[in-house]
Amino acid sequence: MHIIFYDTGNDAFFVSIAETFCGAALRYIARRSGQFLQEEGNLVDAEKLKSFLERENKGAIAPLNCGLFFPCPDQDCKDNYKALLTTDQIEYFSRSITAAICTFYKKPTLAKTSRERANLQMAFQGYFVVSKDSIKEIHIPGGSNAVEFKQSDPDKYMSMYVAGVKKILDEKTNPGADIYVYIRAQTGSHFELFCKNIKLPNLKPCDHLQVI
Repeated sequence: MHIIFYDTGNDAFFVSIAETFCGAALRYIARRSGQFLQEEGNLVDAEKLKSFLERENKGAIAPLNCGLFFPCPDQDCKDNYKALLTTDQIEYFSRSITAAICTFYKKPTLAKTSRERANLQMAFQGYFVVSKDSIKEIHIPGGSNAVEFKQSDPDKYMSMYVAGVKKILDEKTNPGADIYVYIRAQTGSHFELFCKNIKLPNLKPCDHLQVI
């Protein structure tokens, strides 16, 4: 299992990744809508949709799977990984999904009729729920206001982040069996701070997404 951390030192970097992924994920769902529509009536089949989302959420559209939108030269982690996001990163991810849906409806190139848009709205809302449930959260105070908490007290934020990561690792029965990847920003990165405070076996930085 690859455990993926995303740089907490550059929010704009994370947002660019989230926005790129969310747009690609929604296009992926739209183009495969035939897999969850009824054979007659062109309406959403709830069970087919649930099965589709659960299956694809473990593969192509697993949250922030870069294999969906980027030709990464390192393919080892794309099919077996878990994203660990802070509460504020999850908030950014949620906003990115919402923004992608709004953009989709303003430029309905993949859904031209009201029925098609209704079908996709149901699918997108289902993905919104499934994707958030599959992310492991590093809890930061403030809930949906965690972004503001980070901006107002970055030192306390980092302290809470370190404690949250350590708690998650303590819950693992064999943390040494996993490979840890830190998606590093080109500027303002917290990678060195991360390494100073959290000692992990098999930790490696990933710089591939700096071009996003």
